[in-house]
Amino acid sequence: MSEMLLNRERALNASASSLQTLVWPEAIESFLKERWTRDFAVYNGESGRFRSLFSWTQLNRVLQEHAFRVPRLRLFKDGRAVDPTAYMEMGPGREPRIKSAGIQCAMDDGATLILDHVHELSRPLTHLRLDLERTFRAPVNINLYASTRATKGFALHWDDHEVLALQVEGRKQWTIYKPTVVNPTVDMKASTPPPTDPPVFDRVLSDGEVLYMPRGWWHLACSIDEPSLHLTIGIVPLSGIDLLHWAVNRLKTNETARKSLPIFGQAEEMDAFLNELQVQVGRCLADNSIDEYMAVLDKLAVGTTVFNLPSSSNYVIRGKTIVRLLSARIIRSRQIGTPGSSA
Repeated sequence: MSEMLLNRERALNASASSLQTLVWPEAIESFLKERWTRDFAVYNGESGRFRSLFSWTQLNRVLQEHAFRVPRLRLFKDGRAVDPTAYMEMGPGREPRIKSAGIQCAMDDGATLILDHVHELSRPLTHLRLDLERTFRAPVNINLYASTRATKGFALHWDDHEVLALQVEGRKQWTIYKPTVVNPTVDMKASTPPPTDPPVFDRVLSDGEVLYMPRGWWHLACSIDEPSLHLTIGIVPLSGIDLLHWAVNRLKTNETARKSLPIFGQAEEMDAFLNELQVQVGRCLADNSIDEYMAVLDKLAVGTTVFNLPSSSNYVIRGKTIVRLLSARIIRSRQIGTPGSSA
């Protein structure tokens, strides 16, 4: 086995415990081979098993102690955004201030509260996110959805990333349809036709259950008439398009790839150019290109930021000091959690 493959196996084994907890009793190997990016699945679990990740008590504290801006914190009802002035005091030269009465009134009226990047506010969620990023070697984001009345947050839609939905408290009705376009990208939202076939899944997700959906699967999440709290984990796996972008950058050192297009040449000259270019692209995308690409990304990955104030920056490591190395994680500019993410 190559060194790159061994490194991949080690990374998976070291960080897979969190994923195993979510997809139990299915084995991780089975999930990655049979489900991941291919098919939806539901995993049962004991009620209350996700309370340590987040809770209504934590949500109340976060809303009291932090200042948020739209769209990181927003309210949706029946597929439409609630006017932020209904639940936030905003003015020039000052931070927005959440109006507790406005939040309560909107949620009593059926609105769903959405808080993006909630992993930044919870240590257990921070650890969960890092574990999943090491497992999938891809960016991971966790958002929170809270509701108290029977309504839907977002309209029927699909996401351009993989989704793991964790029902933390209460219950929620989920309706899922097969994709109408395979492996869609975000720029295809407007042109993707809605489903016409009946749903493949239509039932209530209860406290402790987990729902997995690949990107492109249409879904509708509706609250029932009771408090519901769920977390959506969004995972953006690398695609063939990402690999091709990397290959194009590598080809910048190739003389043939840099050559001007023979737009004024004869058909034979154009064909010869394309044939040679195809040869160079084929050489660039050799059999081990995926592992090579991932190894490059691993080297460029940004490590986890750790603070140890008020220790001095000139601190000298002395004998018997234990140093814990944190695994690097891939950071990409793409963000998950804009309006339209799973509700």
